[in-house]
Amino acid sequence: MVEPVLSASVVLGGMILGGLGCLWALWRGHIWCGAGLAMVLAALGLMLTLVADHTGQTRADRLRCAVTGSGACLDLDRHAAFMQGMRSCATDADMTCVQAQLQAVDWPQFRGKVAFGLACEQGDLVGCSWWGMLRAAEDRMTPEVLDALTRACAGDQPLSCWALGDLYLQGTQLRADPRLAETYLTRACDGGLGKACVQLGPLVDAGDLGAPDPVRAVQLYQKGCDLGVSRACLLLAMAYDQGTGVAPDLQRSALAYQRLCDAGEHGACALLGAMILQERLGPPDPDRALGLFLQGCEQGDSNACALAGILQFETGEDREAALTLLDQSCEMDNGKACDLVQTLRQE
Repeated sequence: MVEPVLSASVVLGGMILGGLGCLWALWRGHIWCGAGLAMVLAALGLMLTLVADHTGQTRADRLRCAVTGSGACLDLDRHAAFMQGMRSCATDADMTCVQAQLQAVDWPQFRGKVAFGLACEQGDLVGCSWWGMLRAAEDRMTPEVLDALTRACAGDQPLSCWALGDLYLQGTQLRADPRLAETYLTRACDGGLGKACVQLGPLVDAGDLGAPDPVRAVQLYQKGCDLGVSRACLLLAMAYDQGTGVAPDLQRSALAYQRLCDAGEHGACALLGAMILQERLGPPDPDRALGLFLQGCEQGDSNACALAGILQFETGEDREAALTLLDQSCEMDNGKACDLVQTLRQE
């Protein structure tokens, strides 16, 4: 599928030699080269023009490039540099790392997908992994895409394993298979992809993939947290808070909530504020709890906005401010806040 593109000099050389041959034949009185050869020469010229226009490359660039199934011509030196840079993106589950590598070689995003396809055809499993994921993201699952992802996962590409696990879990492009989903997500988590640990943990805890196993869920949260995924750290803190799958440790949980709240992790501020109001960390401290709720509200947590509004309303300090916070929570699609603020405004 991947063939070297004829350089401009080769094509032009063939056209010139063919043209001279035709002129010589006509001078000798032969007419066999007339219309047929003229059409061939015109087609070659058009092809060269289209390649040059489509790729925007200079003549020097075209001397060393490969044409792909999409018709795009990729400079092989830049392709090699791009794929070398992509080695550092093995556990980056979003496009941030990809965009950085594309910028490094001055390529638009569509060339990245083309480059991945070319690399996969050459046996590069990093290319197979990203090509398969991008195709699946476009809802373009084919046997070729499934094969690329499967080979990449078997070759220790955790992103491919995660993609396969998610696809078998969702059951839209592939037939839903919880067992296969668990297998691939586990392989991705073990391969160092914290996002997979976070996705798998709640499923294991709730028994969505078999018998509930809160102990294993805690282990998955711990692994994800160790890999730097803040959501996994929050789930781990919640397990210690509730004593689910592990012995309760309120101080450990509170310290984790505070650290995550300060880091902007969604939900952490509200959880710590609730612990304080419930006197689970000592005497109640409404002022500190309110401060935490307001901090979480500023971070976009609708529950934190609602709790701040309720606390202010109950203390009677500022009814309008309380209703404003409940309105804000309602605007974030918190249905309970919508019902509550409507009731309070009717009183």
